[in-house]
Amino acid sequence: MSKVKSFVAYLLVFVLMITAIPGDQALAKVKLNKSKTTIKVGDTLKLTVKGTKKKITWKSSDKKVCIVSNKGVVKAKKVGKAVITAKYGKKSVKCIITVKKKTVATPKTSDQDQNQEQDTEKKTDTKDSTTEEQKPKTTEDKTETKKTETKDSSTEKPADKHTHNYVATVTKEATCKEAGVKTFTCSICGDSYTESIKKLNTHSYVETVTKEPTCKEGGVKTYTCSVCNATYTESLTKVGHSFIDTVVPATKEGKGYTLHKCKWCDESTKDTYVDYNPTAEQVYNDLIAMKKDYPEGMSWTNSNTYDWHADPQYSYITGGGCAGFAFLMSDAAFGYLPARKLTDFTKVRAGDIMRIQNSSGGEHSVIVLKVNENSFTVAEGNYNKSIHWGREIKKSYVTTEGKGFYYYTRYPE
Repeated sequence: MSKVKSFVAYLLVFVLMITAIPGDQALAKVKLNKSKTTIKVGDTLKLTVKGTKKKITWKSSDKKVCIVSNKGVVKAKKVGKAVITAKYGKKSVKCIITVKKKTVATPKTSDQDQNQEQDTEKKTDTKDSTTEEQKPKTTEDKTETKKTETKDSSTEKPADKHTHNYVATVTKEATCKEAGVKTFTCSICGDSYTESIKKLNTHSYVETVTKEPTCKEGGVKTYTCSVCNATYTESLTKVGHSFIDTVVPATKEGKGYTLHKCKWCDESTKDTYVDYNPTAEQVYNDLIAMKKDYPEGMSWTNSNTYDWHADPQYSYITGGGCAGFAFLMSDAAFGYLPARKLTDFTKVRAGDIMRIQNSSGGEHSVIVLKVNENSFTVAEGNYNKSIHWGREIKKSYVTTEGKGFYYYTRYPE
């Protein structure tokens, strides 16, 4: 009997040990799909939590660097580091995000630095030989052909005798390479003789720049005789920068400008800055693209906040609820551009944020998607505690009825 009691006691202890094991230990390990990653300014990243079905609460340690939606969508705002925390129950997992600057392509430079090792002087041997050729000859170059008599002097009659009238013609031009020939011909009887024309002691040079000078090194000019191919070279001094102009268009990330970059070196300057100036169609497309991450009916209350980048004093404004949603959409369309506060509602455009009276008499912020003939199509947060797209607000409501207080625009003046 004592053995049976002992067995029962051990069995009870074993059952108690099994039931005491926490439920989470039977589950898979909870983790993020990424624990550490790098993205660029303007990029987005979707984080997901695996291993738990509990509600996830997302938080960014630095909203100026990157923000995270309640669905785990991270958007990079500026260069820096931030920790994204996903909290489930009393526990959490984290991902370290490093945000880097988005690179700009820049234009390629011309390949002007090749063949730096080539000889720039071919002058010594060639020019010496040329000089040798240019010296006048001491021996007589002139060869005279005896006059050819076409008539037999022994049988010539006295009446046929005449004085020759020779006409000179150059029948072979003299060059730096060889002597020429001058032919003398009698205009009466055709008798002729020749004499040599001295070889020229000058060359007929054609100059060619065989290596362009740059701002980094000098060049080479080569002189080549068009007759005998004798050559010599001379050095060309370095020149100033040769700038190539490239117009860099403005974007939501920054102003446009004209880039002046030297084609030989890295020297460059920028000027003629212009602001990003989107069309209403571009703004509409950018806003509608946000609907993917912030769909119709998604929860959005006063607890949802956003740091706006468009404060006129170039600092951040934190908006909550309807204002926070409108600020978020505005940054997606206009980027860095500052905002101006206006009251003439007849000039409202797509992307402008209107501050109007709501149905309960309070104030409410909406962002304009489209301006119609008699109404505005808007998107808004904290509309019945959620996001709502496509509500129509009559123009008369904010103008003649006086329900519009003011609006913000970010289009350049």
